[in-house]
Amino acid sequence: MSERLAHRDSQKLNEARQLHINGDLQNARRLYDRLLRKYPRSPSICSLLGALLVDQGQSAKALPVLRTALSKDQNNADIHYNLGLAHAESGDHAAALPHYRQAVALHPSHSKAHYNLGLSLRRLDAHEEAIHALQNDYQLAPSFDTCRLLTKSFLQLEQYANAVHYARHCVELEGAEPRDLDNLVLALCRMYTGTALLTDPEVEELTTLAEHAVRLDSQSPTAKMQLGLAYSMLGNFSAAEEPLRQAMQLNPEDETLQTLLSLSLLTQGKLAEGWHARTLLERMRKPVSDSGVPRWQGELRQGLKLWLQREQGIGDQLLYAGMLPDLIHAGVDVTLVCEAREQPILAASFPAINFVTELNSADQRHYDAFATMGELHLHLRRQLTDIPAPEPYLAVDTNLRDQLRQRYAQLYPHAEPVALAWRSHSEINGAGKSLNLDQLLPVLKLPNKVFVCAQYGPGAEELKQHALAHDYLVHFDEDLDITADLTAATAQLAACSRCVLASNASAHLAGGAGLETHVLVGLRPVWHWFEATTLPGQPTDTPWYANVTLHRQTTLADWQQPVADIAAALGHIQHG
Repeated sequence: MSERLAHRDSQKLNEARQLHINGDLQNARRLYDRLLRKYPRSPSICSLLGALLVDQGQSAKALPVLRTALSKDQNNADIHYNLGLAHAESGDHAAALPHYRQAVALHPSHSKAHYNLGLSLRRLDAHEEAIHALQNDYQLAPSFDTCRLLTKSFLQLEQYANAVHYARHCVELEGAEPRDLDNLVLALCRMYTGTALLTDPEVEELTTLAEHAVRLDSQSPTAKMQLGLAYSMLGNFSAAEEPLRQAMQLNPEDETLQTLLSLSLLTQGKLAEGWHARTLLERMRKPVSDSGVPRWQGELRQGLKLWLQREQGIGDQLLYAGMLPDLIHAGVDVTLVCEAREQPILAASFPAINFVTELNSADQRHYDAFATMGELHLHLRRQLTDIPAPEPYLAVDTNLRDQLRQRYAQLYPHAEPVALAWRSHSEINGAGKSLNLDQLLPVLKLPNKVFVCAQYGPGAEELKQHALAHDYLVHFDEDLDITADLTAATAQLAACSRCVLASNASAHLAGGAGLETHVLVGLRPVWHWFEATTLPGQPTDTPWYANVTLHRQTTLADWQQPVADIAAALGHIQHG
């Protein structure tokens, strides 16, 4: 049985506890030690002494003291809590968990136990459970620390709406710091980056908060980066440039900043500076390959052996392929490392180039230089005037194209076949480039048209059901795998009289093949479509492809006008 303390000793224990709370650990420990010698079986004294030892960084000494306390009183929430602390402080978070859990089971309103349970779960990467524990703590005793941890946890799980919820609470709490506003702007940016459905109030709030964060901490590269990102999300890349430059000066090694600044410059048509920024860190960190091959400096000479490495997505690769003729005409001996699904169409288009899926170190040593595909822009397309008059450069399988044309003519003798793709699957910016089929109804309801499903990846069933519900004609080439077979995808596009496409890889297939194509471009365009005011011609123009017409949003999330423009182009309909 535990020992009952005399009244005077109870007072001494309270005095020791108060010294402990006030941070006077040395005097508190003297009193605890004295009392423990007198009452060696007292669980309360053992528990408090164990907690103090933890506070002094002596977890190893604390553990046996606390185990003694627990042996005397197994249903004491504070003893379990302190044992959890001792294990956690010694780095054994897995051993801490059962004690924290028992503490909250015995004492559900023990906020500190919930909080520390959340901390240990975070350390063990059990983020969902950690959030549950931290939310319990926040309900019992709202605090900055818990609010910030919840914001951080939800950001880590990419649950941005929940991150915004707690970040707002942090900003609203008295004593909020610039970092709390930074976290809110970051959470909002992350939430909005993945969606095209920004409303005007959301846009205004995001930019206002980002500007305020910079005013609060003008030396914060994070705040400046988020302001630049906020402007970029609005499609205002010229406004984004300056804060991103300032952020790069404060944190020149940040790769995210490098990417954001380069995209801002490129979208404005500042190609040389944009590609310099885009590739700077990579060129600095890796002037030679692992096999000792130097990075290409733009030299064009007969017989130069150049090894190119693919990068980014299929659409980017197809765009960059438009520069391969420059290398071929200069007599450069090119080997391109690319995906297997890219090889057939590129090999048919550029028979002078060697295409491989990998290049081992021994083979790499036979080359004079190496570069990434995007890096070609740094030397071959330094300004808009360097882009030659566009000509088709992707080969079309004419046999398959003609077979498909005949199929469409036989099945739909009175309907014009129009290739249709409405979605981008890009994880980074796909939402801002995609439409739902309801938004395309002014095009889909045009008479005398059959819409050939050119949507790679998921989408065929969605189109099938939508066409049934809205009574328009669609066709599916179920014998073609247009996701894996780019040659088949290009032939299908070429078999149609015109293409209506989201800004995805299919747009580059159609553009590179010289097909008449209408591309839907969001207010936040991918850099290669540029800002509407960048090019000297019409905002519908693109310097990369001769027969591609761009139809641009003028308002975030509103596709009504660009869809109406395409409907007019396809159906010769007058509209206001």
